[in-house]
Amino acid sequence: MKDYKPPSTGLDQHMKDTYTKLFHYFDENKDGRIDAQEMMSTLNKFGEHTDMAKAHENIQSMDKNGDMMLELWEILEGPN
Repeated sequence: MKDYKPPSTGLDQHMKDTYTKLFHYFDENKDGRIDAQEMMSTLNKFGEHTDMAKAHENIQSMDKNGDMMLELWEILEGPN
């Protein structure tokens, strides 16, 4: 489909770049996905004391494909 245009996320390029950098910071093992352990670990580094249950809740709130991991496209597309 050469005329396909992805839906607009409402994010300007600066915000997309910012979210992309944050995503890569959270993705500690560099597999292209953020799991609950990485979410918890990174938030704790920022001083946001988070347990595994809260990390799972955070992931679930943004997870679009139901794999309980976040991929960059899920963040850039915005809320469900």
